[in-house]
Parts: sequence; C-alpha cells; structure tokens
Amino acid sequence: MPAKYAPKKAQSSDLMVRVMSALCYLTAGLAGFIYIIANGRDSKAVFFRFHFMQALLTAMLGCFITWTGTTLISTVGGIIGLFGEGALEMSTPALGAVAFGIRMIGYSFSILIIFGIVQSLRGKYLELPWISKIVRGNLR
Repeated sequence: MPAKYAPKKAQSSDLMVRVMSALCYLTAGLAGFIYIIANGRDSKAVFFRFHFMQALLTAMLGCFITWTGTTLISTVGGIIGLFGEGALEMSTPALGAVAFGIRMIGYSFSILIIFGIVQSLRGKYLELPWISKIVRGNLR
C-alpha cells in the first residue's frame, strides 16, 4: 500500500477522514463506531477503516494485557500470602518488579496510540508489527 493517503475528493473531505481516524485512536474506536452508524461520508474509505480497526485492536490488546497482568499479580500475591507474612515479604520485590513491567507495557500502548493519532493526522499509515498485518488481512 502507498505510504500516503491520496483521496480523489475535496480537501475538506480529506481533513475529515484524517480527523476521524485520529479520533478513533483517542476514543478507542468509539468515535469510529458513531461515524459509521451515522453513515459518515467517508466511512468506507480504506484509510479510515485501517486506522479504525487498528485503534480498536490496539486498545483491546492494551486493556487485555493490563487487566490480565493486574489480575495475575493479585492472584499470585494472594496465594503467596497464604504461606505467611515472611513469604509475602520476600516476594514483594518480585511482584513489584512484575507490576512495574506491566505498567510499562501499558505506557507503551499509550505511546502507540499517540503515534497513531499523529500518523493519521499526517495522512500516513502506522505500521505496527503484528497488529497492522491482522488489520490488512481483514480489510476488503
């Protein structure tokens, strides 16, 4: 695919597609759903659909990893707590390190969302290693 979105319509339509694509990243796809339901003028544009689907996948994956990690840490901490306070005190630094790692992964997804907003406003595609491949496979 080309690196730049080149619509055949007026410049205002191009700006609308870019802004709606950026709003998809900002609202985790909710703005895109509303735009599609309202039958937006360019809701069938490949550029919009690409960024809409990528924003959805990025938000869902980020939430899933953060929620799963938090649940895992709580569960493991509770299980270790059953063995007494000594075991819990010894495992606290390890659990803290895992919690820090999961928090950093969550921040990296926030950075991906910011990159998505910037690239969609520039009119370019954001190529994320696995997510973009899945999105391109589902665009028809």
